[in-house]
Amino acid sequence: MASAVERGAVPGAVAVVADADSVLYLRAVGVADGRTGRPLATDAVFRIASQTKLATALLALTLVEDGVLDLAAPVRDVLPEFGSRGVLTGFAGRAPVLEQTRRTATVRDLLTHTSGLGYDTWHPGLRRFHETNRLPGLGSGLRHCLDAPLVAQPTESFHYGTSMDWLGLVLERLTGRSIDALLHERLFDPLGMRDTWCWIKDDAAALARTAAVHVRLADGGWLATDADYWSPGVRRPEFLPAGHCLYATAVNFLALQQLLLGGGQRGAVRMLPRDRVDALFTNGIGGLDVGRIPTADPAASAPMDLRGWKWSLGLLVNPIERAGLRSAWSAGWAGGFNTFYWVDRTRGVTAALYTATLPFYDPAVLDLYDRFERAVCAAHPVETDSNP
Repeated sequence: MASAVERGAVPGAVAVVADADSVLYLRAVGVADGRTGRPLATDAVFRIASQTKLATALLALTLVEDGVLDLAAPVRDVLPEFGSRGVLTGFAGRAPVLEQTRRTATVRDLLTHTSGLGYDTWHPGLRRFHETNRLPGLGSGLRHCLDAPLVAQPTESFHYGTSMDWLGLVLERLTGRSIDALLHERLFDPLGMRDTWCWIKDDAAALARTAAVHVRLADGGWLATDADYWSPGVRRPEFLPAGHCLYATAVNFLALQQLLLGGGQRGAVRMLPRDRVDALFTNGIGGLDVGRIPTADPAASAPMDLRGWKWSLGLLVNPIERAGLRSAWSAGWAGGFNTFYWVDRTRGVTAALYTATLPFYDPAVLDLYDRFERAVCAAHPVETDSNP
């Protein structure tokens, strides 16, 4: 990793490797803020963005287990306001053209991103809808920002989008509790995750440990910024998006990765039965494919090519093993500021790489992630039966 910093691939990075019980490797290199030269520490706080989706999926599965949440329930049965949206098929001048949905999205469709919801970052049509209708973005913190149309008919295709934000609203409506309270009460507190937050701006000590987001410049260098989930001036959001609101340290988020390795148990804490956890490592979208994900905002994200990958009830899964990389049917995901993790149950190992950079899916950062994954997999080969 040090060489990656020296050649400018990243301004800094934290890497962690663990088995179900212990941390096997933890290292930080580079700077947390290029403006001050503050070194990046292993207890640095990162905006983990869409890594939040794992926490929300686990929370949902605990509520399924308790009989509070039904995966087959139509979303509109819990949130009637969800059922009124159509499917964006194009524009007539500035006016959006919408068609009626042929079926209603279920809670399961939210978990598998087959609800038809999209993100304006990765869908040009939806980005145009936001611009022409002056619909605020997620950074506004306004509940109204979710009032966009679908971009596909439910269940007919995979579209990465705001499904988990809507799932958070479902969980709040069913329980009468905020997503912040639910995550802490049912996940973070039992697992001892004291360095994970949904809202950090009131915690000066945590802010002082937070890595600044560095933006890639045209010359290949990095510029440290004040970028955050929230637009400047947002004092407190109207809602916390359950798809991307968390801040955490690498070791703190590791508790969730180890929970997966342990089949729903970490240490003495049993959070879920094994079969519920198995659903996070299983193809949840059938014959559909995650596929190519174009960008509508190159400053925020490069395009993603995930052809051949599947999505479970909350994670990206690889049905085919690629040489030198994670085992088949491993699972993981990423955050929009180039943080990445995976859980390899075959090897009994989990690992993560944290940076604080934009755009997401930056080729140089991806190259570092690939090198890191190959090194981890080489150090932890799959055990084979040596008996004749």
